[in-house]
Amino acid sequence: GKGRRWKDIEASGLELGTLRYVMGKALEETKSPVILPEGSRQKGGGIMGALSTISGNAAGGEDEKSSERKSVVAFRSLSKESSEALLAKCRENGVTITNALSAAVTLTSTDFVNAMNDQQQKERNYKVLQSLDMRRFGKSLDRGESVGCLAGSMDLMHGPLKDGSGQHLRSNPTKKNMDMFWNLAREGKAQTEDFIATDGPSHAVRVFDFAMTISDLNNLVHLTAQSKDSQGRAYSAGFANADQVTLCV
Repeated sequence: GKGRRWKDIEASGLELGTLRYVMGKALEETKSPVILPEGSRQKGGGIMGALSTISGNAAGGEDEKSSERKSVVAFRSLSKESSEALLAKCRENGVTITNALSAAVTLTSTDFVNAMNDQQQKERNYKVLQSLDMRRFGKSLDRGESVGCLAGSMDLMHGPLKDGSGQHLRSNPTKKNMDMFWNLAREGKAQTEDFIATDGPSHAVRVFDFAMTISDLNNLVHLTAQSKDSQGRAYSAGFANADQVTLCV
């Protein structure tokens, strides 16, 4: 965005669907998805925090200990037999393994948000980053003559869910509780299908390109990382299902 002018913006690809996509992203914040554990969140997050960052300031001020923060990445592997059993169960419930993972990571997040404090249990909404392979959505795919990144993501909004829902399911896997899990997986599938059906991948790329044109996006990321309010987080959790599955909580 540095040194760019309004006339540099390529708006020919913008359409009504793109505006709907932007509005949908803005409305996500009205659901107040939980990003940090109970007691960690400061004032000024959400929409107000985003406006603060766009204005060139870290929301809530800069955290001097930001360099000490680290992401928690959990690696898990399944045996061939377990993988086949999971795949069969997903097919039985009309979802993919990716959908099951979205439900699993969301429910796991409910166990961390309140440190299992039974005296202050709440119902909360969760915003989960789901990584996507964007190659299938390309309209003029590269022939290997240049370097490119064809990865992307979308947001899944789940909830409201009670604190400790994941632990409750694991300790008491009744039909009712398992139905909750599979319904959550189906919800993730429905959101993903809607994202694709409404040409979400194309709109997401257009909006990202627009942001790169009019702003110093690298600095916005830096300010978010420095923020006392967000502590560098933008999601309740995130995951990727690409050969090796990574869950970030």
